[in-house]
Amino acid sequence: MNQRRIDRLIPLAFKILEEENGVAKEIFKTIGGEKKIISEYKGYMSSIGPSVVQAGLIKTLAAFIKKGGGEEDKTITCELIKTLLKNDGYYTSEEYRQNLLEIITARQKKDNTTLFRLREEDRILEAITAYKLVFDTYAKYDKKERGVV
Repeated sequence: MNQRRIDRLIPLAFKILEEENGVAKEIFKTIGGEKKIISEYKGYMSSIGPSVVQAGLIKTLAAFIKKGGGEEDKTITCELIKTLLKNDGYYTSEEYRQNLLEIITARQKKDNTTLFRLREEDRILEAITAYKLVFDTYAKYDKKERGVV
């Protein structure tokens, strides 16, 4: 991972999260005028990185692209990552029409070298790191506040 790239991604991540009608609109609740992040989404972003390292990029994305199974929609995590990398110029507008798993598998069909796979994994991990740092700037909206135990 490259710290300069992560530093460049942080303002882009803030911008994506602040868009009113963007992909991130579902991960926030406004309580008493304060914008809070739903705790499950913060957890998903925190867990996807270690999963990539342990299970691999393709297996992790396959698990996160699949709808259902959790209280909140995990696919938003992948959409956030994809949007950030597209805004940084890493993905093309044509690729952006696909989900993140389709983008990665199509790219790996063209170049399946270890170096290429590691570069793709690094870009994903950099985007995850940028989001994790940005998520920490928001207050959490957790189950206790929602009355769910």
